[in-house]
Amino acid sequence: MIFLSTVCIGYIIGFAYDIIRVFRNIIKHHEIIKQAEDLLYWSISAISVFILLLNENNGEVRFFMIIGSFIGIILYYLTLSSLFIKTSMKIYNIIRKIISELIEIILTPFRLLFSPLKYIIRKLTKILNFSKKLLKKYIKCVKINSKILFFKTLKEKTKNIFFHDFHNNEEKKDDTNEKRCH
Repeated sequence: MIFLSTVCIGYIIGFAYDIIRVFRNIIKHHEIIKQAEDLLYWSISAISVFILLLNENNGEVRFFMIIGSFIGIILYYLTLSSLFIKTSMKIYNIIRKIISELIEIILTPFRLLFSPLKYIIRKLTKILNFSKKLLKKYIKCVKINSKILFFKTLKEKTKNIFFHDFHNNEEKKDDTNEKRCH
């Protein structure tokens, strides 16, 4: 009877570890967290075996009890482990798919509502970018033209000043020459 109890506790220990394995398949864990989970798992398993031994055999540890626990774990892994993991993962995938579909159903009206708005915003953005490019070209052209115009007017002013002075000097010389000649 005690041997059968240790086999059953081994079976339960194997099942508990498969629950952890399924949990790890669903949510990926960092190595430190995995080690902490394993430490917690083995601590709880050891306490469970100790409580069983305390209740069934007054706390006496016998070799056949340890062998019975290992036989229970091995029997579980040979019989139900793969079936439990496959079934659990299928149930998880079905639930995940149902939740995904529900979210899709809930979000569809919002997508339909915002789709035209998104299109308009995209077109306005293109228009604004194009306008920005044109404005930059215009500003650049105005800067260049204003520089050219500035230099043209500066050249004309300086030319007029020099030419006017030169021309005036020539006229003065001509006037004095005429006066001399007369």
